[in-house]
Amino acid sequence: MKQIEVNVDRYKGKERNYRMHSPMHVLVDEMRIYFNETAKKGVGSFGFYLGFIKRLGLPIAKRLFAETKESNVETPVKIFWWKVKQEFNKRKTS
Repeated sequence: MKQIEVNVDRYKGKERNYRMHSPMHVLVDEMRIYFNETAKKGVGSFGFYLGFIKRLGLPIAKRLFAETKESNVETPVKIFWWKVKQEFNKRKTS
């Protein structure tokens, strides 16, 4: 039960912006909230995530994010970016 309370508290701190333009923007917003990213510019910013999701494609980004949420690790953001790197490496070799 404590695990549920911890996860609920994580989402209480930030309000979601419901005026997003596309499903891609909504996914970026959800990811930044989940990973607790607050950067305005550079690594961790909205544009940073949006650029990578555009290169990956929305279905693949959703899959990688879902896999990351399912894995029970301390730093899910590191796992997500590792999965993104693996996806790009797979594309290079194909």
